[in-house]
Amino acid sequence: MYLFFRMLIALTLASVLTVGSFLQAPASAHAVMVATEAGHAGQADAEDTEEHAGGAAASETDLAEGEGSGPEQPEGQKAASPAAGVPARGGSGAAPGLADLAREGGWGVRPEWATHPQDVSLAERNGRPFRPDFTANVRPMGVSDLTANWQASINGGLTWGDIAGTETTMNGSTSRVTLSYDLPDVWWHMNGYMYRAKVAAPTGVVIYSDPATLTVLPGQIAVNASPQGQTLAEGATAVFTARHGGASAPAEVRWQESRDQSSWTDIDGSRVPIGFNAEARFEVEADFALDGMSYRAVFSNARTEAATNPARLTVIPALAVVSESPVSRSVSEGGSATFTSRYTGTAAPTSATWEHSVDGGASWADVPDAAADPTLTFERVTLDMDGRQYRVRYSNASGSVWSDAATLTVNPVRPVVTEHPGPAGVPAGSAAEFSAAFGGTDAETTV
Repeated sequence: MYLFFRMLIALTLASVLTVGSFLQAPASAHAVMVATEAGHAGQADAEDTEEHAGGAAASETDLAEGEGSGPEQPEGQKAASPAAGVPARGGSGAAPGLADLAREGGWGVRPEWATHPQDVSLAERNGRPFRPDFTANVRPMGVSDLTANWQASINGGLTWGDIAGTETTMNGSTSRVTLSYDLPDVWWHMNGYMYRAKVAAPTGVVIYSDPATLTVLPGQIAVNASPQGQTLAEGATAVFTARHGGASAPAEVRWQESRDQSSWTDIDGSRVPIGFNAEARFEVEADFALDGMSYRAVFSNARTEAATNPARLTVIPALAVVSESPVSRSVSEGGSATFTSRYTGTAAPTSATWEHSVDGGASWADVPDAAADPTLTFERVTLDMDGRQYRVRYSNASGSVWSDAATLTVNPVRPVVTEHPGPAGVPAGSAAEFSAAFGGTDAETTV
């Protein structure tokens, strides 16, 4: 009995010394995207020491499923035989110590999370920032050949997928190791995405950090393309286009107009939703009244707005189109005559000049003293105007057009006796003289 207790005490002391040698092992970690907290060589973190010292071994089932620390080791196995598949250390078939088993991830020794990633709110961005977006700290607990990577879920944590390029390894460190992940880009559709870190041991033990949720805020909206100036013929359709970028959050666009590019007025009905980098389009008929008008687009989201450079519209006036030509007139000598014409097709300033021809349309000259108006009136026509032709010329900056010609016919009127002969007394055989006069017409009249 004495010998048995002596052997038991010796075995217990050996176990304590073995645990002590594991806890005093120097910390190390080497991996891409992994930063290890500085530790003292040959001394483990006090918190790690306290937590690990009381750990119990896990069953093979627990290791395979990645569950907690596991039940106590069955009687007769304490510090006696290695876990299955773990080679003995110390040479010559010597049984491994607890430190050796810990390095292999056996007997319930497993990495632990010291801190978990936190939820973050980030504005949209294109490109990497100057600091990580998500970080987590893990205690490898001396387990060798740990692999770590980051995972993401786009459906509220229902399913998870590995993020390519985030894989790294850790080799038996007993210090805390910082895992970090920097989102390369942040766009509005990523709002609500979840991220977590995953650490796996060669034995199949896998632990996951708590997930962190990304909240995306609208980014700074920017103008990618401004509308260009347009020079068009009157009546054509002017098309202005613009694009925005910088932020993919819901946005809208409205168009504005200005005469002086200083004060701007929203155009009714032009405010519409706009997708990211989608083309904003505004069309307007190039009426001459809009000549010199400037247009711009204003993009806005819940955070900010941005206006494009202005674009000027230059309208070239169209030629007038004669919609009504004067009609021929037949009036009595001394009466009045009126010729009327109309034009359409342009809002540009257009002058009206009446012309007449006395040779049947072979040559034309401006009517003297005629008003620059589409209506020409003669208060009193004379016989010498009989047979003349009249037409109107419409002119603007783009040129001139003429109406069809109309002919004036002047009808002579009956002469009017203005003086009757009177009685005269003369001697017999003498000649008597009578006189009379007429008027009211310039026509040749016989007596």
